Amino acid sequence: MKISLCMITKDEEKSLPKSLDSVVNYVDEIIIIDTGSTDDTIKIAQKFGAKVFQIKWQNDFSIARNHGLEKANGEWILYLDADEILEHGELLKKLIEKADKDIEGFLFNIINYTDESLTHSEKSVSLRLFRNKPELRFFGAIHEQLPIKDKFVAMTELIIHHFGYLPSINKDKKKSKRNLEILQAEIKKNPTDGFTLYNLASEYLRLHQFNEAIHYYKKALKHTDQEIGYESRLYKMLGISLLESKQLVECKNYLDEGINKYPDYPDLYYIRGLCLEAAKKYQSAIKDFSKCLSMRHHLTKNNKIYVTEDGITSYKPLQKIKEILLDNLPIIPQLLEIKIEQEIFDTIPFLAGSLWLTGDVDEAKKIIYKTNSPELTYMKVTVILLEFAKMNLIKGLKNYPDSLLLKEEYERVSEWLKNIDDSLKMDIYQPYKD
Repeated sequence: MKISLCMITKDEEKSLPKSLDSVVNYVDEIIIIDTGSTDDTIKIAQKFGAKVFQIKWQNDFSIARNHGLEKANGEWILYLDADEILEHGELLKKLIEKADKDIEGFLFNIINYTDESLTHSEKSVSLRLFRNKPELRFFGAIHEQLPIKDKFVAMTELIIHHFGYLPSINKDKKKSKRNLEILQAEIKKNPTDGFTLYNLASEYLRLHQFNEAIHYYKKALKHTDQEIGYESRLYKMLGISLLESKQLVECKNYLDEGINKYPDYPDLYYIRGLCLEAAKKYQSAIKDFSKCLSMRHHLTKNNKIYVTEDGITSYKPLQKIKEILLDNLPIIPQLLEIKIEQEIFDTIPFLAGSLWLTGDVDEAKKIIYKTNSPELTYMKVTVILLEFAKMNLIKGLKNYPDSLLLKEEYERVSEWLKNIDDSLKMDIYQPYKD
């Protein structure tokens, strides 16, 4: 079984070498459709042994991609963009060799990086490997798709890293402006196409034109339903647009609606938490961020595939809880010394203790008794509360060193802490230590 890599290019000399280097040893041929490069793109492609075909750009990605399919000789097609790097390319051949006869395509994990440090990203999936059949051709002028039903598609562990929307690469915003032109032309042809409306709104959001983004997201919502794979993300992006434009009431209303439809999508709770924080409804915001943390392993337990941000069920909501408590409530000063890691192994007691200290005792108890071992969790929360009390007493004694009442309370709390197993205390604080 042979694999043909198909790629369209235009002035990609900076990113193309790394892209082709990630895949050249795992495919049988490379087909490059160049749409008018004026730099060294073609020379670079040829150095990698690519077959290069030059065509005129017609403002339609499907036309260009399908031209590549016509030139490909492999039984399977892998398609990448020049600003993407494939990880674990050595698994490609094994994948197609073991593929069932009814499988026509494979989904890859896509990591879209959004900042230069590569610490912020969004995860999604995309159909990138499929059988080379005449009936499988791309459609749509932009954000093109293939006519393959979900039941004939399988998920893989392969990863594609996408760098195309980094500020340094898209600093002149040419990519977004080009996309806008194509999408606006498509909307004129079909003004009720939900997917095109959604993509048009997303380009406006990328350009920080929030009112336009809101307008088209709302229109897209009228022409989609739960059978459409992108509706869950539509609610998220509409929420972000409304939040950015400070329309907090409407933002919460749409997110409430989205959560009602997609109760297992953590990103919606996170954005609603940001909205509630902006509205100074801190207790409710903490609950939404806590909900994100409780869904940490949930994404792998359902059959839905969501577009989700990295850290949305771990360090990001925990960091927001820390910020809210530090900035708005005179409690938990020890949080200043806690290192927030991307991998937190014991967040439940910490969160329950935090809620308890904010006065939300009932919610704290609910969290405790939902754990596998409520007695152990309760003991851990007790340690957190006692440590907090001890720290406050130390501060009090610094200001009032002769206070007998403070001294007695300090000795009592210290004695309670001594009676709790040291190994339990180590277990609590180990995740937060350097």
